[in-house]
Amino acid sequence: MSTEVYVFGSLRVMVDGRRLTARDFGGRKPKQLFEILVLNSGRFVPKDQLAHLLWGDALPNSASGSLEHYVSLLRRRLSPERGAGPGVIVTGHGGYRFDPTGAWVDLAQFDQLFDDAAGTADRISMELALALARGDLLEDEPYACWALTARCAHVQRRLHLHVMAGELALTDGDLGAAVTHARSAVAIDDLHEAGVRLLMTALYRGGEQAEALRAFGRLRRALVDDVGADPMPQTAAVHQAVLQHASTSPTGRVPAQRGRTGPVVPAGPPPLLGRDADVAACIDLCRSAATTPGLRTALVVGELGIGKSAVLDEVGRRLLPSRVVRVRCSQQTGPVAGWLLEELLTGLLGTLSAGALGVVDDVAADEPGRRLLALPALRELDQLLASVSPFHLLVDDAHLADERSLEVLAALSRGRGSSRGAVLLAADVARSPLGHRIRAHPADLTVVLAPLAAEHLLSLGVPGLHEDSGGLPLLVAGVTVADGGRRLSLAVVHERVLAALRRDGDAVWGVVVACALAGERFGPAEIARLAGRDVLDVAEVQDRLCELHVLDAVEDSYRFRYPMVRAIVRDSVSAARRRLLERHVRARLQETGRRRLTQLPPTGHDRRCGDDRRESSTAACTPDALASVGGS
Repeated sequence: MSTEVYVFGSLRVMVDGRRLTARDFGGRKPKQLFEILVLNSGRFVPKDQLAHLLWGDALPNSASGSLEHYVSLLRRRLSPERGAGPGVIVTGHGGYRFDPTGAWVDLAQFDQLFDDAAGTADRISMELALALARGDLLEDEPYACWALTARCAHVQRRLHLHVMAGELALTDGDLGAAVTHARSAVAIDDLHEAGVRLLMTALYRGGEQAEALRAFGRLRRALVDDVGADPMPQTAAVHQAVLQHASTSPTGRVPAQRGRTGPVVPAGPPPLLGRDADVAACIDLCRSAATTPGLRTALVVGELGIGKSAVLDEVGRRLLPSRVVRVRCSQQTGPVAGWLLEELLTGLLGTLSAGALGVVDDVAADEPGRRLLALPALRELDQLLASVSPFHLLVDDAHLADERSLEVLAALSRGRGSSRGAVLLAADVARSPLGHRIRAHPADLTVVLAPLAAEHLLSLGVPGLHEDSGGLPLLVAGVTVADGGRRLSLAVVHERVLAALRRDGDAVWGVVVACALAGERFGPAEIARLAGRDVLDVAEVQDRLCELHVLDAVEDSYRFRYPMVRAIVRDSVSAARRRLLERHVRARLQETGRRRLTQLPPTGHDRRCGDDRRESSTAACTPDALASVGGS
């Protein structure tokens, strides 16, 4: 049986010459299930994770039964005789996986060509990969979060390929191809400065100086309109070189590459804002680990939105064309012993043989009465990893990783094995359960990410940005900074902040809302009365919020660490509820003010102006005025 799966554009499947389109899968959910499994090609996806991706919080009564029905339906549709054999969908490990050995998938072929091209600078592989990507990934699933995540990742890969292929075409003197690739890159992202630099250089060398200058003008106007920033120095240098008809690079050095004349496109995006030293430390560890037996570990720690993922992205980009495996853990994968190890091997080997799966099963076994790692299985895994060394594993949200995998990686990092490489674990340690392995994981390097300093944000030119955002990169990104060259919308920032705050349950969320609707500073007693909770419970929640860097303790009261977070929470509360709570705050403040007045001995002036004094006290009772009594 021959099966071909096309996920660029709308989903299409060819089974022995029989074409299946979106409407032939027996419904939207079976089709989406198939697409999720294809996107995770070769990896088992647990049933809990599949249910979360398909239904979100609106889980049906029997999600597991529905999944089994959908899988049975898919197997019948994907079999030429409409039999019930497993076919390309395999059951095991408490979930399902798509077997890439039984099918040809355009996405898998694109990824393979991309990896080949990145490692060898092979322009032919780049052109072939771009020819496969006809249309957006799963364009008939425009709103599904899992499809959107995969689509954004592959848009960036296409963008990177266009720039690389254009630069190689420029080196070979193929100006027409260089211009075509540059225009394609700019069409994907009109703020991608490497693409614009390529376009300017190719146009200029083709004798179109005016058009090259127009390209720079369009970029400059778009940057001002979108993010309020000027082009990067590298781009401005190319602009000056075009103006001056220069034949050297912007640094004044004659390019070493053959056939290059005129302004040269500086390579690569600028470094992360304020993270140069952190990224450099991780890169140094990875390069050292590539030549030394035994895995080396770096722990990148920090709160939500501090930029851990961005640091991993930058490290991974700089490590290319080395073998880099990027993994993101989740609450669904954490309980699956050995999940992280299987993801690592899948990323390195592509398809896992029965022997490789058996190694993972042996080393990850956590049976009753067997807490120790089996040394023979550990040695076998080490030899398997040594065959694909050196490699680098970048793990996001490592505080949600399965502890057995972390234990195995720690054992391999003690320098006695043959495998070589680095493991970078990005974690919000404060959100891990007490006793979780990540809290005591041995690390050769620990990078603690702090909020950006005020001087890091000066170049963005936004008044009061540091005061409002506190330097938290996620909040800064909602105002100015770009994800892949584009502005991150405020709606996305709000969604991420609120999702993180709601993750700890309704009880914590209720305290957060009460704090946001109180004054700038507040005490547990005030919040307890406002939220209708026990004061000791509220104090415990507020201390926990301090650990999570949501609140800061100030003397005998608290305040939000980031003013923008307080504003986001306030905006999430319905107007009716906000008015009710604020009316409650004002009433309590007025009562407190009157009680304090009755307790003070009247002076002569007070006796004469008592009515005026009471009016001024009442008029000053706004929600923010709670700061004056927040610690009571």
